Amino acid sequence: MRVSTTVTVDEVRQLLGSGWQRRPLVMGTRFAMAVPGNEIQADVVAAMATSAGGLTAPPLAAVSALLAGGDASDAMQTYAEWIADPMRRDGSYEFVAAAIAHLGGTPPGVAPPAAIAEFRSLYQCADELRHAFRTAREGLALP
Repeated sequence: MRVSTTVTVDEVRQLLGSGWQRRPLVMGTRFAMAVPGNEIQADVVAAMATSAGGLTAPPLAAVSALLAGGDASDAMQTYAEWIADPMRRDGSYEFVAAAIAHLGGTPPGVAPPAAIAEFRSLYQCADELRHAFRTAREGLALP
């Protein structure tokens, strides 16, 4: 939580731009909620479109939906089309389909109930983390 009070937009951009290096990318996804959303949402959406699979796509989908709303749909569709290839397909396909449906879009495939529940849970966690980061940045005591 302490780092969230000092992380900068440029540092988050660097993490989000780390390509297929999953750890920095996931950290950037988390820290994207610690900086002003309007300054980082395009970077989060771009990272979503080029996500490398199940380790990065779920957090990117949840945070993209949270920060960019419907503006993240095209990036999610791009990812879903890429991951649909049977040689690459993993559970993130269904998760991203649930995210697209959450945003009011038409997913390329049906999101099963488990994927919908997983998306909702991660989305809620992302929203709670964003609130905690905001509270920490404002110098208020965390609950």
